[in-house]
Amino acid sequence: MTNEGIAQDNHELNIKRTINSPTIDGIISESFWQQITPIGDLHQIYPKPFEATTYRSEIKIAYDESNLYIMAKLFDDDIANLSQNVMSKGQDIEQDDHFGIVLDPFNDKTNGYYFATNANSFKEEGLIANNNQYLSNWDGIWFVETKTYEDFWAIEIAIPFSSLSFNPNSESWGINFLREIKQPEQTHYWTSHGSTPKAWAPEHAGIVNGIKNISQGAGVDIKLSSSFVQQHAREEKKNSQLEPSIDITYKPTSAITASITVNTDFSATEVDEQQINLTRFSLFTPEKRDFFLQGADIFEFGDISTNGRPFFSRMLGLSQRGEPLSINYGAKLTGQLDDTRFGVLAINQEADTIDNKNTSLAVARVSHQLNESFTLGLISTIGAPTIDKDSITAGIDWQYRNKSILNGDVVELKGWYQNSDNQHKNGRVKDSAYQVGLYLPNEYLNAKLAYTEIGEDFNPSLGFINRANIKQIDGWVSLTSPINFSWTNNSYHTVIFDQISSLNGGTISKNIFADLIDITTSNQQHFRLSHQYAYENITEPFMLLGKVEIPTNKYKYHLWEVATESDQSKPFSYNLILSKGKYLHGEMDYQLAGISTNINRFINLSLEADHRKIKFPNQTLKINSASAKVNIAFSPQLFWNNWFQYNNVSNEIGVYSRLVWQRTPLNSFNFVLNQSYIKYDNEMNRQNSHSSFSKQHQDTVIKLTYHWRY
Repeated sequence: MTNEGIAQDNHELNIKRTINSPTIDGIISESFWQQITPIGDLHQIYPKPFEATTYRSEIKIAYDESNLYIMAKLFDDDIANLSQNVMSKGQDIEQDDHFGIVLDPFNDKTNGYYFATNANSFKEEGLIANNNQYLSNWDGIWFVETKTYEDFWAIEIAIPFSSLSFNPNSESWGINFLREIKQPEQTHYWTSHGSTPKAWAPEHAGIVNGIKNISQGAGVDIKLSSSFVQQHAREEKKNSQLEPSIDITYKPTSAITASITVNTDFSATEVDEQQINLTRFSLFTPEKRDFFLQGADIFEFGDISTNGRPFFSRMLGLSQRGEPLSINYGAKLTGQLDDTRFGVLAINQEADTIDNKNTSLAVARVSHQLNESFTLGLISTIGAPTIDKDSITAGIDWQYRNKSILNGDVVELKGWYQNSDNQHKNGRVKDSAYQVGLYLPNEYLNAKLAYTEIGEDFNPSLGFINRANIKQIDGWVSLTSPINFSWTNNSYHTVIFDQISSLNGGTISKNIFADLIDITTSNQQHFRLSHQYAYENITEPFMLLGKVEIPTNKYKYHLWEVATESDQSKPFSYNLILSKGKYLHGEMDYQLAGISTNINRFINLSLEADHRKIKFPNQTLKINSASAKVNIAFSPQLFWNNWFQYNNVSNEIGVYSRLVWQRTPLNSFNFVLNQSYIKYDNEMNRQNSHSSFSKQHQDTVIKLTYHWRY
């Protein structure tokens, strides 16, 4: 940090308010931008933190009553090799050269928004929660255009204030700018604390001063959609229907958003990835539905990723069998007042209970930042989607964050406590769960140590739980070792561990996973060698995939794995995984191979297949799965994504095809075809791996959406 003129952390800038507005077309020579002073260059955080950048970035920022404007002039003396492969929604912008903005409108150094684009004017946006979670499925309205020139590429962005929540009484927002370059691989930021694990976190952002007298208009959004849905299941008649839906959002203040939905439409939502479960416990499937993703960061609790979540929105609008249920109506209120964030969500959905009554469900969440170090939160859910009985779950979570104990490195103490109270036919059943943990989320030492207890009858009715009656110790230690070789700068070493025991006594399982070698070369070739030790105490026999009985026993086994991945920004890339070892009382071999090719920026093809062979004493399991994606983008607004999946456990081929025309950021057209093919034994009418594939079902959706903003 001794280079003269290099940006340091905790930057501040003053923003200029304008009367006129720029034309968002990627042409940055207009007089609007000539009157505005650049903010100053960025600095590296990778590969050499705080050193000068190889390529200069000129960034300007302004605002008027309705929009925040950003212009970026990104110099590059090898424009011909600029990585610009991503154009259609659902692809990963990380494989491209791109430019990003972090906004923290409340300047609470904890939560915010992320906007990014590449040279194709592709739009990536998401929510940042609690400095450590990035929720990429949030869909905000904003505008961007880019153009490529001889020695730079240019960006113009307009972010409507009506797309954001902010404190109208504060003129200072948190802000940061970042740039990813693929040739050579570099990451640049305006302000940072070095190459931290999550450099995009709002806590690392600088300050922009002078944002005042801005407007969100009337604060009303009306989204009207109409879907023609035709469903055809095997040996059943076609079922066609026209489904109208309306969502209305109103912002009574710039910090509070209220919304209602009637006959909510999920017909164009992407299908889930096929999963093969080699455990005794249910798998976690992420949320993809837009209505539940809006404001999803507010409902996050205790940094719980899977087991023990008090609220999991996938429990809403889906039956016990995972089939869609109609949401008749719903309402949501989210916002932030000073240092307090809050959210309430309530819905009424189609019946999935024995008495065939519609079900009402609700969740409420509040968190308060007491000071820069301490945050306290509460959550409560009411109702159960699968039983017509009273069910209540309540919880409290807290976080203490300190940067002074370890010379600027972060130390966190986190914890949560929950209680579930469910009404059953034989009476009420109550139980509790809690966790306490120590975290060190830093660049060269990233570590966690946590202790969790989940009661035998703990059951959050609107949450996710797949293991109860346990006490668990888990964590990780990740070390980054700087090394001065011409072909790499860092070596990473990670150990992940957990031990689960029954509350009644006795160890259930142990796992120790270690990355012995984890290196990424200067040309972005990744190599990893890892080892896993596992212990499983099986006290009751179970059927693995319904085919092999696993007897009671205490199993100890080791598994070795090597993996490599090439630079994903190249026209052709690949990934390989090979592993060998034991699994329970069997011998396991596993191979995975994937390839991806960007024929040009309009067509992307990717294939991935894996094979797992587990040889037990009396039987051998062979498990195969494959997927293929064909993404065709005519422009960032018009694209056609296709996804094919297969596995030999369910003997199912899934076909998902979606054509999207985003005519404007407010209006869209979707055509979706979702098909499933299963192998059947014609005589027994059951799944059989030796028969031919037959269509199980087909859903066809045509959806029009119109969005008005006032």
